[in-house]
Amino acid sequence: AITGYFLYAGRENTLIALFALFLAAIVLGICAKNGLKFWPLSAVLEAGERKKEQNTPFHAPMVFFLGAIFCLVLFQDTRQITGGLVVLSVGDALSTLGGKKFGKTMLTKRHTLEGTLAGIIASSLVLFLFFTPAQALIASTIGMLSELTGVEDNVMIPIASGASLTLLL
Repeated sequence: AITGYFLYAGRENTLIALFALFLAAIVLGICAKNGLKFWPLSAVLEAGERKKEQNTPFHAPMVFFLGAIFCLVLFQDTRQITGGLVVLSVGDALSTLGGKKFGKTMLTKRHTLEGTLAGIIASSLVLFLFFTPAQALIASTIGMLSELTGVEDNVMIPIASGASLTLLL
């Protein structure tokens, strides 16, 4: 959805929207930390939170929006931004689902080979709409492998994918 909004509304409007969403996630996180719940939003987010994130409500959306903001600030070219946002939104989400469903081969404490491959394949398929197959596969692979660095993946993925596209385009 965020990539579509970016392609429709442009860079500046997307930055404004992402910043507003980032601030909203911070406010909702503070409210949730103090016992104020926003059903069904809180229930959905709590169900998907990792154990280490449970002390910081709304952590996942906060860092997702932050990673997308970094992507739009660091890269000027629409294609680099599109690639970073696609790998962040599609690859990261499907690597989590693929890892939970099929993951057996652990790469790190939190990442499996099967999940990483699911993220690479899924984001590559979407990137084929915008790039050559080689560019799509390389950007997806670099983005998804950046998850393994230990740095917050929602920040690293769009930066790594966008940077790889900077070199490829």
